[in-house]
Amino acid sequence: MILRNGSAFTYLNLENRDRNLSIVKDMNIRWIFSESHVQHHHWTLRKEISVHGCTIALWESDIIQTSCTEAMHSPYEWKMAYTIQTSGTTGYPKIVRVPHRCIVPNIQSLQSVLSVRSSDVIFLASPFTFDPSIIEMFLALSAGALLLIVTNAVKSSPCLLLKVLFSEVEHRVTVLEATPSFVMRWSLEEMQSTLLCERSSLRVLVLGGEPCPSVQVLEQWKSKQNKTEIFNVYGITEVSCWATVHKVVIPDVAKSFDHNDCGTHAPSQQDPVPLGNALSQTLLAVKDESGEEVFTGEGELYIGSMDRVCLVDSETVQNLQFPVYRATGDIVKIDGSSRMMIYLGRKDNIIKRFGHKVSLNHVERVVATNRCIEQSCCVWEPHIKKLGLFVKVEQNKRDDKQFLRALKFYLVKHLQPSSIPDVIMELKSFPLSCHGKLDHCELKCLLRDKVQEDVIELNKLGDIYQVFASLWSHYLCMESHPNPQDNFLQAGGNSIQALQLVSELEEVFGSSAHTSLIGSLLGGSTYEECCSCLSSSCERKLENISIDASKQLIQKYKCRKRLTSSQEGDAVKYLRVEQAGISSVDSTEVQKVDCDKNIHTSSCRGRTEGFGVWTEPCVFSSLNDIKLRVRWKYNLEKCVDASPCFIKYKSGDERVLIGSHSHLFVIIHSRTAELIAECKLMDRIESSVCVSPCGRFGVVGSYDGCVYCINLHTGEIKWSFHTGGLVKSSPALCLNGSAIVVGSYDRFLYCISILDGHLIWSAKLEAGSIFSSPCVAKAVYAATLDGTCYSLDEDSGHFLWTRKLESPVFSSPALIQDESAVLFAEVSGTVHCFSVTEGK
Repeated sequence: MILRNGSAFTYLNLENRDRNLSIVKDMNIRWIFSESHVQHHHWTLRKEISVHGCTIALWESDIIQTSCTEAMHSPYEWKMAYTIQTSGTTGYPKIVRVPHRCIVPNIQSLQSVLSVRSSDVIFLASPFTFDPSIIEMFLALSAGALLLIVTNAVKSSPCLLLKVLFSEVEHRVTVLEATPSFVMRWSLEEMQSTLLCERSSLRVLVLGGEPCPSVQVLEQWKSKQNKTEIFNVYGITEVSCWATVHKVVIPDVAKSFDHNDCGTHAPSQQDPVPLGNALSQTLLAVKDESGEEVFTGEGELYIGSMDRVCLVDSETVQNLQFPVYRATGDIVKIDGSSRMMIYLGRKDNIIKRFGHKVSLNHVERVVATNRCIEQSCCVWEPHIKKLGLFVKVEQNKRDDKQFLRALKFYLVKHLQPSSIPDVIMELKSFPLSCHGKLDHCELKCLLRDKVQEDVIELNKLGDIYQVFASLWSHYLCMESHPNPQDNFLQAGGNSIQALQLVSELEEVFGSSAHTSLIGSLLGGSTYEECCSCLSSSCERKLENISIDASKQLIQKYKCRKRLTSSQEGDAVKYLRVEQAGISSVDSTEVQKVDCDKNIHTSSCRGRTEGFGVWTEPCVFSSLNDIKLRVRWKYNLEKCVDASPCFIKYKSGDERVLIGSHSHLFVIIHSRTAELIAECKLMDRIESSVCVSPCGRFGVVGSYDGCVYCINLHTGEIKWSFHTGGLVKSSPALCLNGSAIVVGSYDRFLYCISILDGHLIWSAKLEAGSIFSSPCVAKAVYAATLDGTCYSLDEDSGHFLWTRKLESPVFSSPALIQDESAVLFAEVSGTVHCFSVTEGK
């Protein structure tokens, strides 16, 4: 109906309703169809209709329509069919406008290659926000085939889905298009007995969206007499949808290898599946780092066309030069003899580790040669500088610690030292994104949790020599503790393993005094001699702190805060002043108050700020006078990356607010650790809480892409605001305490009302995702993981100035005392000071 009317369509993820405001405005969307229970304060209900027992509502957007861009006024031959947002695999998320002339040849070409006919049953595996869903729907419509659609609840249950797809005779699926990860949710036994059994109804299996498994892995999926044809398709949303197709030929050989032979023997042959031939009206080019096209060897793949061209973001047809080529970000290799392209991996999957380039995809390919591995994924977590390997092993090897030890030894034999993972974890099933792809963000969270758990376990050993012995055995793949005369190098150790061992030792004991141990490990010293070196290092450490501690005290500076300013945190400052019993805010000098009676602080990542109260001289004359003891502990169940926030009310009530990776946000009494209230969010919490001026609400971000406002008395959620990515940034107060500003991994900075959670403004920081927390004073200052620093108008979100640094920015910006300059620190170790007015 929509296409027949000459209009285009798009799909909106209604869980991100506020994020959709900019999309609706940018694309001049006027009409929205949805289920009737979905409401939005910018939509007006015009009509409701019943479709197969489901009520569908027609809404009209009341957002002020901007004048249509040239992109929306494309010539008739470039009439748009639909728009879709990229997932960000090839860069930051973009809005892609897809004309009929781009998608129609794609559907027709695939219909011919796959021989889709009216008797087929095609399963809609992809969500509507993922462009392969367009192929699945219109393949069925163009061939007159049956399209099978199930609920998300059924789709998320592999066991139930398998029954739905192949149990009902009249609905047995014949064509399935999905990501390899989506299919690998089923075990080999389930695949061979149902999905790819001898009499399976499945005629065609199309794999795309992720690297295709090797021919040998696909061979294991199928039962001996199965006739299902398997195709590998490849493409990017910017040239929607698929660009190449290859029919996999599986050799007719018996599966005779020994499944028990999975340890340290030679790797099995793994034949990669080529990307295949270009589909109709599609051009392919491979270019080296200098931009020159190559015809043999490795390079980045570009997809182009004269006709199958989409418009990305604000592009117009008139401004394009044909043929239009789009970079994929994927590295491929052209085979010199067959001329076929082999996928090697993504450009950003090549990291620098210990001075060496490491390809995560190469690690996965080597792991795949082990016959007992069904699925694997290698991830790099830059925050903790750890390489993690996640594996799914065949049924008879699961929960077998001996096998994981053998796998580690297997990798030591077949990988370079710089490519050996720090952590190997077994998973029963891999986490998937909403598009059915491997969820790398969730895997990185699991890696961080595992590293933290390992440190805790080593801490339990207590004695440094026991920890050293455990690490020695771990890195050398030994089953027992080392003997006194064991030699690190002769046992198979190398310089990288020595660095890893010492680094982990320092993580446990928090000291850098063990660096001399590296020389002993690599100098041929025995285990006993290394222990002696470790003992000497500990003694030197104790000697180094045996000095006049009083000389190490921090200078006793007087501190001032402008309580009359109208900038960041003002409402909190006024609140603190009132609670401290100060009657006037006319003076810019903070009155001296007994520190033990009133401490008013709010903490967020990378900074701690005091509001309204300071004390002059330190009460201790020497560090020797300071005695610390643990008053209480509270178990948050998982890793804590957020900073705690301490608040004190006028009544004297003191509370600590903190969230963790267990999804828990708790409000506890600061003196007794008694739980006052808690809130279980939908995902992990790395963001630190920001307290509203009234002290009743705390605002915090979560990995599920939401910003939550939580009642600090009951733990109830007052409101939630959906962004388009993870929220690790900590909110900061703005607009005189009436709103907060927070960053998201969707590259947007959001200004949100504390009162009801409505969006005041949003600004897209095109350069990169936002990890650090913004700061506010006459303007909003923020930085991205691309290394770009921004200054934005506090009222409107308009850009005032930007500055590009050489490396990513993880730390939060900070203002100097008179607020005339702002500081940004980048990963390379450089701190930059810019004027707040012009960014100079």
